Amino acid sequence: MDRKFVVTADNHTHQGTPISVLLDGPEGTRSIELVDSTTHHPVPCQSEVGEGGMLVSWIESGLAKGATKTFPASLSYQPRRPQGEDSVRLQLRSADRLDVRIQGDLFTSYYFGSQWHRPYFHPVTGPHGVPVIGSMGTSISPTL
Repeated sequence: MDRKFVVTADNHTHQGTPISVLLDGPEGTRSIELVDSTTHHPVPCQSEVGEGGMLVSWIESGLAKGATKTFPASLSYQPRRPQGEDSVRLQLRSADRLDVRIQGDLFTSYYFGSQWHRPYFHPVTGPHGVPVIGSMGTSISPTL
């Protein structure tokens, strides 16, 4: 079952804003896949089925004042497909570095060696490979 809905920003820009939409879906709807029509990327979202329909919530990364964004949505009677046992993997790369991979892609590396003043994560990668923290001025680059 495909649906489409439009979100319109009010009188200010929305950056990192939680949005929730109540969708009226047929009884028995159990999952949703939401897509950003601008980027065509899937939108990470949460859904909760209740008596009034399905409440879908996500964080809107950027919507300018007065702008609109269309979200195609696919509703399904099937539960969201499981991620599998191997969706998150930890890999000890050296005596002082642990890589965290999500579905095979590097999410972050944890550096914890005695040469560091304190342990840290770098880089931290968001959806679609976009870094969510800036450079720390180090020459460390992850080995993929």
